[in-house]
Amino acid sequence: MRLSDSSQTLFWLYGIWATLALAAFIAALDLGVQQRHFVLRFEQDMTAIPTAHRHDHSHCRAAAREAAERLTAARGLRLTQTRARVLDIVAESHKPLGAYDILQRLSAERGRTAPPTVYRALAFLVEQGLAHRIDSLNAFVACFDPERSHGAGFLICESCKSVEEIADPALSAAMRNAVASHGFQPRRAVVEISGVCAACAAKAA
Repeated sequence: MRLSDSSQTLFWLYGIWATLALAAFIAALDLGVQQRHFVLRFEQDMTAIPTAHRHDHSHCRAAAREAAERLTAARGLRLTQTRARVLDIVAESHKPLGAYDILQRLSAERGRTAPPTVYRALAFLVEQGLAHRIDSLNAFVACFDPERSHGAGFLICESCKSVEEIADPALSAAMRNAVASHGFQPRRAVVEISGVCAACAAKAA
């Protein structure tokens, strides 16, 4: 049976629409995979690493120090002994530390240390992106990816008190777009999400 010209046109348009819809679906699927790549890769890496080796604090400390030395040198800044030691202390654990905790550590190592010494060191580290301040906890964590510009996002476990930084470009882009839509000029942006980490959730299951 021969179709009329109008029917042929409708079939032709439907074919184009179906092709475009399929292409859009594939593009969206690919974008979703890219956006989740960081989280999925992180989760896969964590499940593949034996429990005893998941948190090598000495490696974290060394990596943070090396990155800080490269960045400060490139910016013509001084990573003083005190600044470096404060960064070491913060980077030794993935749990946030308050200024008073850091002050106690320094005092135990060097004798009495004046609080402004710690505050100035922390201010420098935060300003240079080598550490982050967790406002809700009034505490600090080291940044383990300071050489790549990114928005700060944190997953705060209410059970074990650990903090994981989300270094996802998609998060930074979403924050920039949301702020720009309101014509707001941000100076600092931090996303803090409280809950239960995967390890603690697994223990409770």
